Amino acid sequence: MNIWIISDTHFGHELMLTLGVRDKDYEKQIWDSMKRNIKANDILIHLGDYAFSSIRKTEKDLWDVLGNKILVRGNHDKGFGRFIDAGFNMVVDEFRLQYRKKMVFSHKPVRDLREDEINIHGHLHGDRHRLQDDLSWYPNGKADQYIDMAPEVW
Repeated sequence: MNIWIISDTHFGHELMLTLGVRDKDYEKQIWDSMKRNIKANDILIHLGDYAFSSIRKTEKDLWDVLGNKILVRGNHDKGFGRFIDAGFNMVVDEFRLQYRKKMVFSHKPVRDLREDEINIHGHLHGDRHRLQDDLSWYPNGKADQYIDMAPEVW
């Protein structure tokens, strides 16, 4: 089992293309990569800002991605049920997981962490203006590259 982490896909956000922040086919690149790499026993954790426009446009692609899919809602993700209907198995605002270390998964950085917790989050987009004092930014990618031990929810 692998745990995959992605954030801030902003599917349907035309401004991403207009400003040249993302390649014209960035959505296809993301979907192709997820469909190719994520296996049936894997977990995909999306750390928010999944889609900027109607999520209906993403349903077929999301259902085609194997594995269990968790959405940690971002500031652009309104509601819960519509994301379940679109193909997510679980939709939350934040969750904690014991995976060698105690991890808090959130969209925005969490300020009040316990000493033994780390925060894995999205939202920053690599922008320094979003980075607040003494908050860390963790890159998107495969969690197993950073922490290698079986998960245990607490």
